[in-house]
Amino acid sequence: MCRGKENCAQLIREDEYKNWIATLYDGKLGEDYPADVKDEHIRVAHERYEKQIPPGYKDSVKKR
Repeated sequence: MCRGKENCAQLIREDEYKNWIATLYDGKLGEDYPADVKDEHIRVAHERYEKQIPPGYKDSVKKR
């Protein structure tokens, strides 16, 4: 937790935890989906939600 404006600004610039986590995932994540594939996934997800096809359509009523 940062204390004071300058300390917080420093943390944003040099976050040791963020850097450590980034090294854990370095080279282990694939490329992002192309826009057309991503759009298709979103379209299918909306369609499944409207038709109440699991998984996911009941998630909006779950308590978090």
